[in-house]
Amino acid sequence: MTDTFLDTQVTMNFLLRKHREGFTIVCSIPSLSKLRISTGINIESALWDSVRQRCKTKLPLAVKINSTLSQLESKISQALLDGQIAGDNKAQLKNRVLIAVGKEPKVNGRGLLLPFFYDWVIHGTASKTRYDRQNLYSYNVWKSIIPEDTTFDQVDYNLYSSSLQKLRGRGLKENTIGQHIKTLKAVMNEAYKRGLHNNTAFMRFKKPQEESDTVYLTAEELQSLKDITLSGHLEKARDMFLLGCYTAMRYSDYSRISKDWIKDNNIVFTEEKTGNRNSIPLSASAKAIIDKYGGAPRLSQQKLNDYIKDVCRLAGITDKVEVTYTKGGKEHKETREKWELVSTHTARRTGATLLIKAGAPIAWVMRVTGHKSEKTFMRYIRLSAEEYADLVRGFVEKI
Repeated sequence: MTDTFLDTQVTMNFLLRKHREGFTIVCSIPSLSKLRISTGINIESALWDSVRQRCKTKLPLAVKINSTLSQLESKISQALLDGQIAGDNKAQLKNRVLIAVGKEPKVNGRGLLLPFFYDWVIHGTASKTRYDRQNLYSYNVWKSIIPEDTTFDQVDYNLYSSSLQKLRGRGLKENTIGQHIKTLKAVMNEAYKRGLHNNTAFMRFKKPQEESDTVYLTAEELQSLKDITLSGHLEKARDMFLLGCYTAMRYSDYSRISKDWIKDNNIVFTEEKTGNRNSIPLSASAKAIIDKYGGAPRLSQQKLNDYIKDVCRLAGITDKVEVTYTKGGKEHKETREKWELVSTHTARRTGATLLIKAGAPIAWVMRVTGHKSEKTFMRYIRLSAEEYADLVRGFVEKI
């Protein structure tokens, strides 16, 4: 791996290139393997100001052309800055510039994966229009285990299999590895939809996954959270978490609740993850929290994850829980106190599980949570064999 190619080494110039029909404006970046990017704009040489590197103003379309050149210059400058931040070498920086201006980087005629991957992370995906820290983490992982000149066509079963071994060799948990495989498939699918390759091998990659020993809080534990006297950020964290429990919404949704969402005693909103419209009943407990803060309490997911553990510990949620997981390809077991396992997502799992315990039909609860697949939904439900037995006891006695 070569050293980072700093943007201080890079200069760009707009100049004219002569061809059979006249002159075309091109952007030249000599230090990036003598890279020249055609703008597709043809003009007469007499109308070009080589000092300003722009069209002379007496040209009728000069304002529009010069604006286009300035926009192109801005895109390239941003790509150079992104490359410096990402630690690009010379080849990577060249590919990043090509992608920024809508050109497909190629090696021997084949499109490259990693430059497209980074652009997908930074400038948005099909489902998200904002920067995603988890996707950037995944990009850095893939960048460290596959060659920088990996093409879309080379993403086959052999690469998938060898990557699994490398990821497990790093001691990652199976579900973490599964997330990296999922991200790679999303990138490949986006490139496939854009017509950058015809390789469909990625569609058959299986995402490693195992049942995680995630927890839910009982109704009694929720009451202990509600009853504990708190102030400051711990009080806000407790209230925000309870709001997630009372609504069974994702953090990305329950953290955005506003009074404008309340209509006819329902919470009506568009799910951030799916873009689907949803409507869920507003309980008295949820309404009290919304009224208290004028909407949802505001805390970042990271802060809430930290604070809610402290709150649960203070509330006495300290039962011992055995945790089983696969890490580095080996099964591990350890005993933790329950408060240590509580996170922002526990709220959604708790809400769904308690609705099922209360006797709500699965189809109704799925409508509230927004799940389309019963198989996926049932991973949220954390009931013991005894609790399931209690749920069906009344029905069994009728047989």
